[in-house]
This record gives sequence, structure tokens and C-alpha cells, in this order.
Amino acid sequence: YDPAYAAIARWPGDTWGVTASWSLEQLLDRRPLQRARAAVTLAEARIDLHHARRERQEAQARERIIARAEREADEREREAEQQRRADLAAVQLRIEADYLARRVEAQQELTRLAEMKYEQGDLDYEGLARQRLALLSAEHAQATNAARLATLDAGGDPDLALASPEAPGDRAPAP
Repeated sequence: YDPAYAAIARWPGDTWGVTASWSLEQLLDRRPLQRARAAVTLAEARIDLHHARRERQEAQARERIIARAEREADEREREAEQQRRADLAAVQLRIEADYLARRVEAQQELTRLAEMKYEQGDLDYEGLARQRLALLSAEHAQATNAARLATLDAGGDPDLALASPEAPGDRAPAP
């Protein structure tokens, strides 16, 4: 017969009793508390580490996006500059094409005049040959200009299109 149980049995059925017991050693032992605090500190440090890693990854991703955007902007700027240079070179070559067309016409007229003078005996063959070479030179300049303009129209490099080609007689003989 347990008197404590008998006292509980007299209470109504919806009443509960709770018994807690600790030894004095358990009440004075601080190790579980210290372990719990250390576990909380460790968990907080892990959370902080996770947040720091995520923030670093986000910062790196932002830096990559910014660097890519800067590269793309630089590339677009270079392409726009290249296009402006190509347009200016094309205008220059078209102006030169008009001049060269008139030059070729004039050289053709002078060559016809030289041929008539040669036939009449007023001009020697050397003068006629020089006039024909002058016509060939004018036609060569016109063809070179047309090729440069075609290079630009095909999307070529303006520096290449405007480069001054060597004349066939300007090249040094091959060893």
C-alpha cells in the first residue's frame, strides 16, 4: 500500500501528477549546459559560414556578370568604331573612284591623240608607249580602288582596304 498513490487515486480522473527528481550531483554538474552552449555556438558558426559562402558566391556571380557585360560593351564599341572607319574609308574610296574614272577617260583620250600623232609621224614610238603606260597606270589605279571598295563592302578591314599596295616595279628582286 502506497499512501501517495492512494492520495492520487482520490483525485478526480482528469488530474495528472508529475514527479521530477534530480540528484545533487546532477544539479551541480555544468558539463551538459556547457556542451549545449558549445553546440549552439557551433551551429551559429556553421550558419554564419554558410551565409558567408553564399554571399561570396553571389558576389563572384555578380562580378562575372559585370565583367561579361563590360567585355560585350567593349566589343560592341570596337565593332562600332570599326564600322565607322569602314564607312569613312568607303566614302573616301567612292570619291577616289569618281576621280579615277575621269582620269582613265582623259588618259584614253590622250592615248587616242598620241596614236593619231604617231600615225601622222608627229610622235615617235617612245612617246606613244609612254602614253599607253600612263593609261595602264590609270586603269590599274581604278581597278585597285574598285578592289579596295569591294573589300570594304564585303565587311573587310578598313586598314587592309586602305593599305597602299606596292607597284610591280617597286618590289625588290627576289634573291
